[in-house]
Amino acid sequence: MKKESYVVGLMSGTSLDGIDSALINIVEIDGKIEVKLIDFINEPLEEELKEKIKRALSKESSNVELICSLNFELGYSFSNAVKNLCKKANFDINNLDIIGSHGQTIFHIPKAYGEHIKSTLQIGEPAIIAYETETTVISNFRTMDMAAGGQGAPLVPYTEYLLYRGDKNRVLQNIGGIGNVTVLPRYCKLEDVYAFDTGPGNMIIDEVTKNLKGISYDKDGYFASIGNIKQDLLNELMSIEYISMKPPKTTGRELFGKQLVDCILNK
Repeated sequence: MKKESYVVGLMSGTSLDGIDSALINIVEIDGKIEVKLIDFINEPLEEELKEKIKRALSKESSNVELICSLNFELGYSFSNAVKNLCKKANFDINNLDIIGSHGQTIFHIPKAYGEHIKSTLQIGEPAIIAYETETTVISNFRTMDMAAGGQGAPLVPYTEYLLYRGDKNRVLQNIGGIGNVTVLPRYCKLEDVYAFDTGPGNMIIDEVTKNLKGISYDKDGYFASIGNIKQDLLNELMSIEYISMKPPKTTGRELFGKQLVDCILNK
């Protein structure tokens, strides 16, 4: 039996470098799944919108009014990304079956502390996306993962299990704003798969590049390639408690954001 779906996936990550939008065709034939990428776009976030997100991320500058408004504003931005992608791909948006939207993470508490319980918050109102595109939207992936007892991240292990399991041990390392890894033992069953955030990725690199070079990121790793390792600083960063914690573990800007970069640069 053959089942076929056209899906758009939306992602705006911790790096705040833009909205990723991918149009894919998923075909299932007798239980075997084939995935084909039809088209993809990355739409950079406008500076004004990016600054609003940064304010919403900060304990010092965030407020409920800002988050309430930004939730809808990002919903419209995500909707436009879907429309622009379909236009670029010359694909009739009416033929879309599903949109999957991760949303923009505003705050993440993987473990309870003080009076705060384990929780996470993503914005980018899915009702806006559904109404604007007239398409079913699936969202709240992180919140459901937490509701089921997880830490809300990483979110890719299930799809990587479907796509990459086989007769070899495989480790898939992703370096986004935060790095994460999925471990797929050979001939694994779903319950054998595990994944966790390894630590900071582009988040710190981008912030350092912005401070020292006045540009948003280190294109092709140029500055990194001509530098030298400062061993005492590396040792200090590797001594951060999170690095040696045993999984399951997740992290984000709360630990590895601008405040850490400011501390490093001040030293």
